[in-house]
Amino acid sequence: MSIANALRPLILALAFLLSAPGAFAQLTASLPGSIVQSGSISGAARQQIQEYVDALSGPLNSDDVRDASRAREQLVRPLEDRDVSVAFRQAYSQSLATMLSAQSDSDDIQQQLLALRLAGELATSDALRVIRKHLSSGDNGVRLFAIGRVQRVFEMTAAHGPAISSTEAAELIRLVSEKGKKSADPIELDGIVRALAAGSALPGADMSRPRNQSIGAIEAVVSPILRGLKPSDDTESGYRLGLRAASAITASINDLNSTPDAASLKASIGLAGDILSVPLRQILAGQRLEGSERELTVRTVQSAEALLYFARRKQPGGGQVSQTGFAQMIQKKEDRDYRNAVSLLFDANSKLVSENGFAADRFVTK
Repeated sequence: MSIANALRPLILALAFLLSAPGAFAQLTASLPGSIVQSGSISGAARQQIQEYVDALSGPLNSDDVRDASRAREQLVRPLEDRDVSVAFRQAYSQSLATMLSAQSDSDDIQQQLLALRLAGELATSDALRVIRKHLSSGDNGVRLFAIGRVQRVFEMTAAHGPAISSTEAAELIRLVSEKGKKSADPIELDGIVRALAAGSALPGADMSRPRNQSIGAIEAVVSPILRGLKPSDDTESGYRLGLRAASAITASINDLNSTPDAASLKASIGLAGDILSVPLRQILAGQRLEGSERELTVRTVQSAEALLYFARRKQPGGGQVSQTGFAQMIQKKEDRDYRNAVSLLFDANSKLVSENGFAADRFVTK
């Protein structure tokens, strides 16, 4: 009997095992750290990456839920390495391009979500196309996940280095900002502000333009919401957006590697003023702040005055700017003192309003 004939039963058994449900559980496809963390991907390494993707493509489409789930996790796993390199992400993105395109174009929501999950972790130029497409998805869940993936792209870029250009980052910020200006969905708006907040933390040296653009975009999304709040409105969702926005921008402009420009500093001061104007309008209308509303107001005002202080300090001649005590006034229920202090600082004729070119009636409504 020939060797080929002798091995035939074994080969057939192995083929059956690998094609049977649950077979993927016995596969151990992996990529070594030497490739995942490498700053330069050789031809041999590219071949190994492609073989890894090919080995997972079959189980990924398996009818066995466990196999498909394991394949999804294995596809993402290399990107979760804390030292994953830009070079690997780019090479991996190229190997995944056909699969990503098919998943993204699929009518199956689960396939679309997998494409988005991978795209956010890859954070490459090719991956951005998947995310941009689904930002306008008619499916609410897919659209919200796409917004969250924008946040992840910026986080990956900040943590592991840019695999996208400054221009691509700026365009992504523009798209998300435009969506935020039109949205009235609190959940969607929260995701958008989170994404833009991550944009405001992009690496300063390579991404100063989109970083500053993110600050302006946050103000453009959040400030109109705050200005639209009437004294009798429920302020909680607006305050929480303002709190998140102010905290993110304060961290951004205080980063030692950041170079905030004049426009982003003006936007920061404008946002701070819009936050501070919400309780001012309530006080001017004779409304009392009670219980949890006052507590949230204190925290939000505190974040706004911190932003106001640091943004003004960054402006030319800002070395003499003093800290304010607005949050303490609200906390102590000194509402009249708050009214007088904020009105004086943001009055139509004040130095702050005139020097920054704000509309005379933007902040104080008497």
